[in-house]
Amino acid sequence: MLVIGKFEQLPNEILLEVFTYLNGFDIYNGFNQLNSRFDRLLKHCWYEFTTRNFEEFNLLCKTIISYITPQQIKAIRFYDFGLENNYFPILIQLNIFFDRFNIENFINLKLIKINEIHQSNDNDNNNEIADMNIVLKY
Repeated sequence: MLVIGKFEQLPNEILLEVFTYLNGFDIYNGFNQLNSRFDRLLKHCWYEFTTRNFEEFNLLCKTIISYITPQQIKAIRFYDFGLENNYFPILIQLNIFFDRFNIENFINLKLIKINEIHQSNDNDNNNEIADMNIVLKY
């Protein structure tokens, strides 16, 4: 006999495990304000964020951080990304982010990853990716 269940019928422990495989933006966009159970659950999960574009960076700085606590963030990955044919440099992102938020509040933050994409000088349209990991230990 085939039993078909619903995703929201899964136990909290399994949902929290599923969330560990998702980007923090996907968790927030997919489950925030879905229902009161998910809202409570989101207050108790860990997040890893990867800023893939300027809109996500803004969403993280202006909205998500006011909804969750900095203590829930385990990792943040910053990428250079195009902004109206210019680049929004990673150092500017980091400066804006840590001007708004005191790093001491991110007590569970274990990783800040910085990725920078450089355009190659040859005609092959190859991009070069430089990355740096900042591993935080307390």
